[in-house]
Amino acid sequence: MLKWKVIFWLLAGLTTSDFFSVPTSDSVDLLGVLGLVASAVMLVPFFGYAYNAIIGAKKIWQVAFCIAMPILACQFVVEISFMSDLFVANPSGPAVFGAVFGGLAYLLLLLPAYRYAFKSNEFWLQAENIES
Repeated sequence: MLKWKVIFWLLAGLTTSDFFSVPTSDSVDLLGVLGLVASAVMLVPFFGYAYNAIIGAKKIWQVAFCIAMPILACQFVVEISFMSDLFVANPSGPAVFGAVFGGLAYLLLLLPAYRYAFKSNEFWLQAENIES
């Protein structure tokens, strides 16, 4: 679980820096803001997964995941298309790196949240037994 803790803190730092960059950004669009909020919300179950912490109820994270996933998927498609336009205009390593790194960041953000909400049945059963 150490790797998930490290990845959580890296993504938390990136998400925090994105939040602070929004007020100074020249172009802020609705999808970008929704994606940033969805990313921040998905960090909560990521934290729960990495630290085996009970946060809220399982149904809350299932609903949150189902709402956040399409938002993040749309944002991912927009960013990939933007990166591909940059790559076509100026083929370079940074454009490819940005597209690949962005895709991995979305996958890393959603995988633990998915596991926390849908695949950690033993964890949630233990939590119910502790509360009983």
